[in-house]
Amino acid sequence: HDDSVHLIRRNNTTMNSTTIFCIIAASALSSAGRVGAVPVDFAKQVQPLLETKCVECHHPGKTKGKLQMHTAAAMMKGGDNGKIIVPGQPDKSELVKRIMLHKSDDDVMPPKSDGLPPEQAAILKQWIAEGAPWPKDVALKPVSEDELKAVARLQQKLSRMKSIEIMPGQFSLETS
Repeated sequence: HDDSVHLIRRNNTTMNSTTIFCIIAASALSSAGRVGAVPVDFAKQVQPLLETKCVECHHPGKTKGKLQMHTAAAMMKGGDNGKIIVPGQPDKSELVKRIMLHKSDDDVMPPKSDGLPPEQAAILKQWIAEGAPWPKDVALKPVSEDELKAVARLQQKLSRMKSIEIMPGQFSLETS
């Protein structure tokens, strides 16, 4: 049985195997526990949040605080309180500050709610940290959470559907 510590020498630095293991383990843990290991998907994660939580009050037909959030250009322009997003810097972004406020604060967003759940706030924070990428030509519209759930249910059903008949005998659609 060998109780000796094996030393590894590289670039004139000597490290034992325990030190190397600790460095590797710490690196793995820090990247595994880090929010944002996988990039945010705008269409699946950010767009539904903005459409259900923000655009209702911040679109061309209803512009609270002179802030519109329906397009990338409108969102980057900001409103009465200046720019709400500083791409790459979530901690300097007014949007993040507002969604992180306590629900009793008058400036919390969305208003008259319990605020965003931590996982939703983390998505927006990560999106901004990634530079707040917005797909070209995407314009948001207000959507209720019920509408969003109905669309998700319909998409589930459509993915399982093999064929549909419209006016039987005249038209038929089938998936391959």
